[in-house]
Amino acid sequence: MKIDVLRKLLKSADREMLLKIVGELYKHIPKAQKEGEGGMDLIIRSIVLGEEPRKTAPSEPVPDYDDLEDEISTFIANAEEGYYIAPNRVVPKAERPKWRFKVMGFVKSLSRFPREDRNYLPSIHWLKELFLLLCQGCGTYIFRSDDPFRSIGIEQEKFFQLICDRYFVRGCPYDHEQLKELIGCAVSTDVGMDCCHEDLVLVLINHFQKDDPHTSEMTKLAQEKFSSIRRNKLIKDRWELARNLRCLSLLILGLEMLQHPALEAFENLWQFRTSQVPVKDANSATILFSDMLNHLGWLHVPDDVCVKLYETFCEEKKIKPDLSSVDFYQKKKAALAANPATSAVAGD
Repeated sequence: MKIDVLRKLLKSADREMLLKIVGELYKHIPKAQKEGEGGMDLIIRSIVLGEEPRKTAPSEPVPDYDDLEDEISTFIANAEEGYYIAPNRVVPKAERPKWRFKVMGFVKSLSRFPREDRNYLPSIHWLKELFLLLCQGCGTYIFRSDDPFRSIGIEQEKFFQLICDRYFVRGCPYDHEQLKELIGCAVSTDVGMDCCHEDLVLVLINHFQKDDPHTSEMTKLAQEKFSSIRRNKLIKDRWELARNLRCLSLLILGLEMLQHPALEAFENLWQFRTSQVPVKDANSATILFSDMLNHLGWLHVPDDVCVKLYETFCEEKKIKPDLSSVDFYQKKKAALAANPATSAVAGD
């Protein structure tokens, strides 16, 4: 019977007859089609209440992991060989400009794996490998782009945020090797034109909480990384070495401030830094103090805490601040005077 014929037939039926017909029809509906999103129960309630039934987008299926892994590993190997930028017989010329769509598709597919899937952690690994590949493309031409992150339409900071969000999900086991790799992603990679290493470090810090035992573990790993990089004789670029150590110092301070009051956290970082590179004279103390003050701006430490730290350390450590440190202090003090309501207690 067609719907038009049914409607004509029902027009002559009274209320009791309609209720009986609907009841009989409902009995013949399978249970699976009654319940859940888009089920008959939801449709009936929506019609009775005078609302349109909500249309839910069909959930996308989880991709086949083995096929996806083979495709991504082949793509990464070809990119590192320069097959997406130079003439070759491996990647056809027509396919080389499509690398950005491949990466976007990979990211979307890898993000579909649910937490309970056995391939959840491996999917994070390949997200990290794609991230590192794009970071490599920011320093070396492996694609026809100065900034691969711009080309795929994903900010470098947001991509790293995605990786951390999936790794630090509640209930996910923390692995020291994984944490070390995440530290490396934040401090030792090349960055694009819209990002800096401090942005990536802050993403990492924001995934830890106060009174979390993993915060202490991460602090120790960051300190170990600092020590190993400082002793690494293979890093010939002094600027690169200084940048890595600066970012690790920021990470350590950010994690310390989650575990201790600001003054104590600052003192802990000072003790660690001086244990790695002893302060031999007033000039080296001034440089270290200036470097650590710069961290406070990145961590958005309240103005009164910055002022307290500055005054306490200059007095206790007998530090002669340089011009940049004095300028930092004066700006924080002026901001505090202009808006004292935003102050916080340094010992908290």
